[in-house]
Amino acid sequence: MVAAADDRRSRSRRGECNVRVAVLGARGRMGATVCQAVDAAPDLDLVASLDVEDNRADLLVAKAQVVVDFTVPDAVMDNMTFVAGHGMHAVVGTTGFTPARLDEVRTLLASCGTNAVIADRKSTRLNSS
Repeated sequence: MVAAADDRRSRSRRGECNVRVAVLGARGRMGATVCQAVDAAPDLDLVASLDVEDNRADLLVAKAQVVVDFTVPDAVMDNMTFVAGHGMHAVVGTTGFTPARLDEVRTLLASCGTNAVIADRKSTRLNSS
C-alpha cells in the first residue's frame, strides 16, 4: 500500500524535510511494528507498506528514500538489489546473512552508491564508501 502523508503529520508545511520510509514485510509481526514506529516518529513519513503480494515498483511511486526490510532470507537479496539499484538506502532486519552474503551486499552497495544497516544478529553497518 502506498500511503500519502496526512495533514496532521505533514511537517513539510513547516519547512522540515522528513525521511520517506517504506517497509517490506509490512504484514508480518516485526514489519507491522516497524510501520507503527515509523508512523509515530515526527521526522519520518511512512510512504509505503508492502508485503509479498505487492509490487516493489510501488517503492518508486512512493519516492521512498529508505526501505526497511523485514521479509524472509529467500527474498532479501532480490529486495536489496532492487532497493540499492534504485538509489534507496536500506535497513534490513531479515536474518540469514552469511559472510559471503555480506560481501555480496558490500559490492552491490559500492556499485550503487547507497548504504545499508544489516541488523540480523550482528548489527552490521555497510557503507558504499
